[in-house]
Amino acid sequence: MSELDGTSFIEDNKEMLLTILENIDDKPREDVKKELVDCLEHYGNNQEPTIVATAIHDNPAACYDFVRLDKPKKKNYNDLVDGLKVDYNIPRDENAISRGFKEDLPISFLSIQDGDVEKGKIWYLQRFPKLPPEMADLLARYNWGDLKYQTKKKIKNDKKKALKRGKKYEPLAFSIKTGKFKVQFD
Repeated sequence: MSELDGTSFIEDNKEMLLTILENIDDKPREDVKKELVDCLEHYGNNQEPTIVATAIHDNPAACYDFVRLDKPKKKNYNDLVDGLKVDYNIPRDENAISRGFKEDLPISFLSIQDGDVEKGKIWYLQRFPKLPPEMADLLARYNWGDLKYQTKKKIKNDKKKALKRGKKYEPLAFSIKTGKFKVQFD
């Protein structure tokens, strides 16, 4: 037992390994090998390295945890992840694949009610932070708002009706602003 005291095995693993070694004479070599592999897998699955220090930076890519592998600690499974931080994808069925959907949709996307464009805009801005708000608004209107039912034929017919009545046709998707604008490309 003194040989195992210097290692990083937790007490459960020490006991499991000692029982395997005590019964080594009674069992075939393959069974002992399998039990040793199971013991080591149990050790790997139920332990995590001890965090020694954490480097925090404004850039998330530069944040690191410095760990000590020679003295692991037992994993704590009581720390649960908040349900709002988890967004599972709903797998596509064959009908969706045949209609051209290339990716599974997340639950947060599917939970937005039809007509709730503001929640859709917020979803797009949270999911894609570099997306301009105007584009997020268009995408939200396309998925949950008035643009959802726009087709090329409907736009053409609406334009004909407006011209027939003597009104100026304005498409739903865009609003035309006039004036002087400064465009910067950084």
